[in-house]
Amino acid sequence: MLHYEKSSHRAGRYGVAFYPSCATRPAFALVLALALLGLIFLVLLSLTTLTQFELRAGQDNHSLKAARDNALLGLTEALGELQRAAGPDRRLTARAEILGEGIAAGGNRYWTGIWDSTQPDGPITWLVSGGANPVQVNGDAVTLVPAHVPAGLPAVEAPRVVIGHSGHQRHSYAWWVGDEGVKASLARQRQTAPTLKERERLMLANQTPGATDLELLWGETAVSDRNLMDGLSRAGSTAGLSLLYDDSGQRVMSREQTLAATHDYTVRAYGLLENAAEGGLKRNLSDDTLRDARLINDGMQDFLTPLREAPVADLYPQERVDGKPVGELYPVVTEVVLYMGIFQAKSDAIIKIRYHVDVEFWNPYTVPVMFPVDEEGQTTGYTRGVVVYFDNLPTIQVRDRTPGSDAPDLEDNLNKLKGYEDTNREYLHAWLDISPLEESKGAPVLLPGEVYRVRAPNPLDKPEGLARNIDNVKHVGGGDSERWSANRGNIPHDSAWIEVKAKHARNMTMRDRYPGVRMAFVPFTGEDVDYRELDPFFKVINLPFEDFKFRRQFRVGKKPFSRELSSDYLIENCNIVYHYRLHSDKNDPASVRDLLTVLDPRESLVDENATYIDANGEERGVGELIRPLTYEPDALADLESYFSSRDIFHDEKSRSHEGEYRKMALFDLPLDEPVSVGVLRHAHIHGQTPHVIGRRQGGDVNYVFDAYYMSPLTSGLLLNPWLLPLDNHSWQQRVIAANGRPQADDAAHLMQHGAFNVNSTSVEAWRAVMGAPTLAESDLAAQPRYRDNAFHRLPFYAAADVNQRQDRLILDEDDDAFAVGRRTLSGAQGDRQIEYLAEGIVARLKQRGKPFASLQAFVNAGIIEEALDGVGVERGFDVQPVNHGVFPYGNRYLTQGDIIQRLAPMAAVRSDTFVIRACGETVNANSGETTQAWCEALVRRRPDKLDGTDPMLPATGLGRRFELISFRWLTPDELEGVSAPPLAMH
Repeated sequence: MLHYEKSSHRAGRYGVAFYPSCATRPAFALVLALALLGLIFLVLLSLTTLTQFELRAGQDNHSLKAARDNALLGLTEALGELQRAAGPDRRLTARAEILGEGIAAGGNRYWTGIWDSTQPDGPITWLVSGGANPVQVNGDAVTLVPAHVPAGLPAVEAPRVVIGHSGHQRHSYAWWVGDEGVKASLARQRQTAPTLKERERLMLANQTPGATDLELLWGETAVSDRNLMDGLSRAGSTAGLSLLYDDSGQRVMSREQTLAATHDYTVRAYGLLENAAEGGLKRNLSDDTLRDARLINDGMQDFLTPLREAPVADLYPQERVDGKPVGELYPVVTEVVLYMGIFQAKSDAIIKIRYHVDVEFWNPYTVPVMFPVDEEGQTTGYTRGVVVYFDNLPTIQVRDRTPGSDAPDLEDNLNKLKGYEDTNREYLHAWLDISPLEESKGAPVLLPGEVYRVRAPNPLDKPEGLARNIDNVKHVGGGDSERWSANRGNIPHDSAWIEVKAKHARNMTMRDRYPGVRMAFVPFTGEDVDYRELDPFFKVINLPFEDFKFRRQFRVGKKPFSRELSSDYLIENCNIVYHYRLHSDKNDPASVRDLLTVLDPRESLVDENATYIDANGEERGVGELIRPLTYEPDALADLESYFSSRDIFHDEKSRSHEGEYRKMALFDLPLDEPVSVGVLRHAHIHGQTPHVIGRRQGGDVNYVFDAYYMSPLTSGLLLNPWLLPLDNHSWQQRVIAANGRPQADDAAHLMQHGAFNVNSTSVEAWRAVMGAPTLAESDLAAQPRYRDNAFHRLPFYAAADVNQRQDRLILDEDDDAFAVGRRTLSGAQGDRQIEYLAEGIVARLKQRGKPFASLQAFVNAGIIEEALDGVGVERGFDVQPVNHGVFPYGNRYLTQGDIIQRLAPMAAVRSDTFVIRACGETVNANSGETTQAWCEALVRRRPDKLDGTDPMLPATGLGRRFELISFRWLTPDELEGVSAPPLAMH
């Protein structure tokens, strides 16, 4: 037995030691032996267990490695299929849901399809393992993107592909390629050069939006949150959004929120500057040496050249070719009135004509337009800039209708009167003075959007008007004198009725019509010039005026035919009026629509006999839009009635640049470097309707969105906020070699960052892109008044005009309909309108059932225009229509062209950035245990081609090279679905 004994040795923890008794040693030896055997057994058991565990761990590691190898094999296959299907040019990408509402089964709607744009109805390549069709329900499938039940997002699954067996394991993989270009880009906000001034910064911003409406995710403070914005610029994938923190240290998104945004937002969306219509890469229109046989001529480059000072009107017409831009700049004539008085002057017994001319000029541009200084007028005070003359006026007959009168009948042609045989003034014409401004240094000028009315001659200096004689003409009635003179014995008695008869020339080829009166405008070049020999910069032809006649008593009555002196005549005494007017009555919206959207007022010729196709597709006569009126004296009323205040072209006061004049600015001119092809809509293209580019009526000219882009440079930096060099070092070397000038083939060295595929069927993505604010990032923090999104009809004007920059204009008055250059959709109603607009666009894409093959086709289809018209009508009954209460077709009347102008720098019909998810599996045939591994890669297509040929040319075969941007292994919890509602994002 054991017993306790005091020990002289050092005690243990409790000061007690154990010693065996001599009497019990044999028993103790037995116990010790058994204890040792037990210990050996425990050691052996532990070794056995450890060995089994290590063997199991080795098997697990082997299975995981095999699963990862299988995943990499699937990833490799996916990348190869992506290269084969999407590497060439002229390919389209879209998600399967574009096939139509509810056609793609479940999560298959997020499968990526590749269409050959040369065979848009041909077979579709679906970028998913197993070559499956998205319409079919998946059988043996693997989840690659988990479901989010509360958000209504089904899991994305791909068919499992069995590779084969090795030992006791079965190997398989599955993969899926997601289209990042159909999502709204979060990471790429507008970057601007730090040296830009506010005006320059806004001119860039007004042409294209600030990327994405981040407020939809994170509220109105998002764009000013530096920590968040910096984190977005570094995020490698959408999953990384759950790792971002704001300036207060709070996480900005949970995993559930990130998953809910997976199919609508991306942090990386790179795109090529590809010509989707023809293949190859777009050409840089910022290269001012670029010319081509289609649209880019000297006139277009003149338009694109930024104006550093007020332009001088080019009143010498150039050759015009249908479909080609015109580089001329001149005022538009909106109304002309020729007042004539025919009478006898008692002082010299000659039948005379005196006349005045009223002209209303309109400067449709957003910049002042100057005219050359009238050198001859420097000493006389004249500021003559323009001359108007008239052709095809009638032959005038003057007869004394008194029976037995000896007074001769007189006849003269108003086109060649004989009063001034020593000069070139025998035809009816007038010099038009246009007032200068002090800063114009004596040059006549028209202010931006100004309607300027001028009367010639100046009624303050010459109220009697200009004079011509009916003298030395054909003698009709017999006798030896044409004069109605008392000393000749042929003067009519005082109460005699004098008949004046006008007969217009007949057109032999059109028996029932007259060739019509012509009004022509030429630049003033001197007093003794026959202006009929100069080419007019603007003319109106074929104005139909009926023959007419009227009677007046010779020297009695209200308005006698004879006057004491020729100078007694005043404009109020006129008895013939020829009137031309653009019918722009605000009470006739159809005519205003056609004037502003169908007939380009900048055209140099208005032909009353011509026809046009109106906005409804119906053929109409140009004569319906003009008002040629001949007034007989009895019907002549208030002279001011000719210039009606109901017209949108109207000036209340003649010869005056009013301080607060009613602006009618319709066409913007670049005051700084343009970055959006959408600004080409303001160029004058001969034979086309105004603002044709970006409208569904644009037809062939809308190919500009596929063929060109703009990338101006300043100090070697790209001003287009959507572009970045592939390699900064090589780009800087290229810029230096080109002396800092943009080059037509720059697209081979650039990428779009934040590209957006307009074949996107994500309502949220469309909503985020169209709702983006005017400015972004730190710009907004410094200038919060630009937080609201804005669609700019006149981007340069809106930035240059101080009133508009400070939002001081009244926007609800008709008189301001053309004074402003932008339209915002803000507040709760504006947000809803954008949402319904996005829904309408997506619904039409799905209804079409396939992607658009080019941006030209997308614009020409007019689905944005239709969706705009549908807001508040076909959907969104809780909001007003977008253009409710807005003056029709004014600058605040939102159109498809306004939206396309914003989207142009980022828009495409295909995507070049894709996310690939692959899953590899191994299954133990004995135990049935499954090991899975998931990986994710982000890849983008580059400009360089696999065959090494010129990148600017179309890429065929395997096309352009894809490169890996990022790669990561996914954790199993990232594949777990969400069943609980996520927290609100803001």
